[in-house]
Amino acid sequence: MGNGFELKTRRLFAGIIGQRDRWVQRREAPGADARFDRLTGDIWAGHNCALDAAGEGAGPQPESWENERRRQQACHVKAGRWFLETVRQSATPTATNLRQLHSRIMGEADGRLSDYRQAPAEPLVEDHDPTEGELVPDLVDTALQWCQADSFSEMHEVEQAALVLLKLTDIQPFDRHNGKTLRLFSNFFLLRAGYPPAVIRSELAGRYSLAVQKALCYQTGPLVELLTESVAFSLGYCLEETPSPPPFVVLD
Repeated sequence: MGNGFELKTRRLFAGIIGQRDRWVQRREAPGADARFDRLTGDIWAGHNCALDAAGEGAGPQPESWENERRRQQACHVKAGRWFLETVRQSATPTATNLRQLHSRIMGEADGRLSDYRQAPAEPLVEDHDPTEGELVPDLVDTALQWCQADSFSEMHEVEQAALVLLKLTDIQPFDRHNGKTLRLFSNFFLLRAGYPPAVIRSELAGRYSLAVQKALCYQTGPLVELLTESVAFSLGYCLEETPSPPPFVVLD
């Protein structure tokens, strides 16, 4: 996966590059950290969890769903805080980072590594042939090693995020909670470059799902465009140029 990826020109990202530069200059301003903390905490958790709130695999019973939703969001907030610190200390993402992040998303004890899936995965789109479980570890390693290639470094960070998300989504590394884990993890290079994360708002769930389906069929433009808009919204929120995101929508 990744062959035929539609590399954009840096000119097309001029808007968010300018926003990012203003944000870097304002990081020390009063209230800036509080807005960033809220964005990367409850806002990110609420919308990212709501994108696939129906769950992967067996979900909770209806009467316990509210408690489960709160638990998932709390786990996401903690996982996000850990991931921000990991990004500050690391030059490239690793398979260990991915497994640690998934473990935290699942609410496991700190330091535990999630196991990769061994069972077959369901196809995400027609003609999608999911990786066999026994091949998952090697393919994850290969996908992340490619992030060190010269061709990868030539991409804008939004394109890098889209490609990491696409490659790992194609693999489906875990039995459950791939969506929220991989969306969070794919922000590694955006965060390293001084951007806030691409918070995909839950009301865009249908558009996101379609963009991923098209990307798996080698039409990556819609996914890159959605991530670009999501980064712009996050930057606008941090810069106080856009209002707070609307409440997240829990999907049925």
